[in-house]
Amino acid sequence: MAQLSKLLLLLCLPFSLASQNIPIETWRNHFSYSNIRHITSSDQNIICAAENGIFYINKADRSINLLSKIDGLSDVGASDIVYDHSSGSLVIGYPSGLIDIYRDGNTITVSAIYESLLVGDKSIKDIEVRNDRIYASNGFGIIVINLNNGEIIENFQSIGVGATDVEAFETASNSDYLVAITTGGLQFGFLNQNLLDFNNWEALDTDYNSYSNLTFINDELLAVIVNDTSIYSYNLKTIDKVLLHSSPSAINDIELVNNQLYLLSNNTAYSLNNETLTPQTTFDNDINLLFYDEQLWYGSIANGLLDNSLTSFYPNGPLKDDITNIQFVNGSVYSLYGPNVENYESGHDGVGYDVFDNSIWSNIVIPGFDNLTDVESFQDNIYVASASDGLMNLTTKEKISINQSTSSNLITISSLASSDQLYITCFDHQTPLITLDEEGTLTPYQSDYTITSFPTDVQVSERETIWLTRSTLDGGGIITLELDEDQFRVINNADGLTSNNVNNVAISLSDEAWVATGSGLVSYNDASFIFNNTEAIPAYFDGEELFTSVNVTAVAIDGGNRVWVGTENQGIWVFDSNFSQLAYRFTFLNSSLPSNAIIDFAYNSNNGEMFILTEKGLSSFRSNSSLAQAVHTNVNIFPNPVRPGYQGKVGVTGLVNNASIKITDVNGKLMKELNANGGTISWDLTDYNNNRVSSGIYILFSSNNPGDQTYIGKLAVVNE
Repeated sequence: MAQLSKLLLLLCLPFSLASQNIPIETWRNHFSYSNIRHITSSDQNIICAAENGIFYINKADRSINLLSKIDGLSDVGASDIVYDHSSGSLVIGYPSGLIDIYRDGNTITVSAIYESLLVGDKSIKDIEVRNDRIYASNGFGIIVINLNNGEIIENFQSIGVGATDVEAFETASNSDYLVAITTGGLQFGFLNQNLLDFNNWEALDTDYNSYSNLTFINDELLAVIVNDTSIYSYNLKTIDKVLLHSSPSAINDIELVNNQLYLLSNNTAYSLNNETLTPQTTFDNDINLLFYDEQLWYGSIANGLLDNSLTSFYPNGPLKDDITNIQFVNGSVYSLYGPNVENYESGHDGVGYDVFDNSIWSNIVIPGFDNLTDVESFQDNIYVASASDGLMNLTTKEKISINQSTSSNLITISSLASSDQLYITCFDHQTPLITLDEEGTLTPYQSDYTITSFPTDVQVSERETIWLTRSTLDGGGIITLELDEDQFRVINNADGLTSNNVNNVAISLSDEAWVATGSGLVSYNDASFIFNNTEAIPAYFDGEELFTSVNVTAVAIDGGNRVWVGTENQGIWVFDSNFSQLAYRFTFLNSSLPSNAIIDFAYNSNNGEMFILTEKGLSSFRSNSSLAQAVHTNVNIFPNPVRPGYQGKVGVTGLVNNASIKITDVNGKLMKELNANGGTISWDLTDYNNNRVSSGIYILFSSNNPGDQTYIGKLAVVNE
């Protein structure tokens, strides 16, 4: 009892807390939730699937919560969601062919379709649940799955005329019937019959090009949107059909509300009664769908979920998921939506940019300045680049005067980088490189000096050597420049570059240049002295060359000088600086990564969080690294105390660069020795025998290699 009281007392002492930090080696999502694609409901919640994320709103207090891979789901970008009240299960289908059954905080993943070797469209088009069975529509017909255990029961595929195979797009059911939209038209069968037998399926209609939004009006009548502009009712008993309404505009959705049919068209919700159309609600913004649960709810394209008072509900996040560039600048993450400068000709997107301050995303529009391509900090000012409008100082709201291109009449800024100067690259321009110095003086460099008029990116080495990525429209490869010495070098296939299609260049903390290309990854030992005919070094690990013929789309360096490698379709590798150790290997299947298709990285050097842009939106992973200082600075030990039930890792940030850490108990017994990645370590709370340490107080001793920079900290662990 005395020991327990002492421990509780110690927990009350002012340990270093960092509640704002997400735990080391955990994920968080940064999806846009404004575009609602699907809605379902439980007894307590309205559940929404946006473009890539899922959230639910409590019907009573309107609180909002997220549901994602972090919570055990297998995928993102739901193609349909259905809640089954009798079992308390949320069933989620995905374009990948995966299906999740989420119940009581646990997930059963149906992976048989995804893993199947069959050639065809595996994507789940629609989910219907009836009598503990899931009916999943996809390219192989209707897959019937046991709701309780996720096992496939049967497959209604050969149900077309003469037992021909069909693809299924949507199903609906009641206690008697299963109705399906297939490549064979509109079909139905009785649930109490053997629906594996095509003879037990009857064609309801085959006259039209498209059917959608199956909605039962009563036990025998079914409403269907036909050819996008008409609503028919079908009598399943008499096989009769009646035109209920024909519209000159597209009908987006239909919903049964208190036995009355509602439809959505031209951003107006109408009630339909005896072929009489009565407008009920007109919206200022685009609406995707209707859903009824005690009241009408509306899924919008840009404003999330609306209730019947048109109050908007959706979680905070970026404006959209189709981000084109992410950057970490002055403690915040910026997401940009500008066009690819190699394809841009004209037009304005009017989008602006998003900024994330480690807690909240905000969207900011700059009047008259859009198509944003890059952002950078220089001399305590933030600059943003545009594909059409040139360069602006965001801090002072002043536009920088740069001449238009003589060929395109645009000022297309492709990239920014800063060091002793701000480096500005202009695409398809007579002065492809411009520098801005501390006095605000612009110095242009002509295309005959830069060798290319089509730079797509710029990076700067430790000693101000410029690395320009040259567009494949101009032959590709890299141009390196040393402005003071008038030196240059063209790097391409002849110099060991695995491809002239260069996707990304990153300069490491030890001044190595890592080059990601369309056919592999190479490095150059000294980015500042590249003019000395330094040769390209392919990436090797365990004696084997990596990424041969692989499209390496992104490369980044973290605070521990580790190399993050992103690929077109194989996920992420993270290696130490000399490729002797694999620190992390992330794929869509083994992590919360939303996709294996990596577009870009942005590293928060303060807390080690790597922001990862994929084709399915933005996520981040807090690594066990951070950019270190020459001395211990604001050291944080978190979580501290470690409370009962915690299964994650303890992180320590603010350490001197590449510190060595010894962890002991209060009696001086050595429990573990660790080495920092830059200014951060993580501890899994185990000793040298990989056993979890007991409850108690632990002392952390940190020092650099010479031993002249030291730190001592305390950590409390409570297991029970």
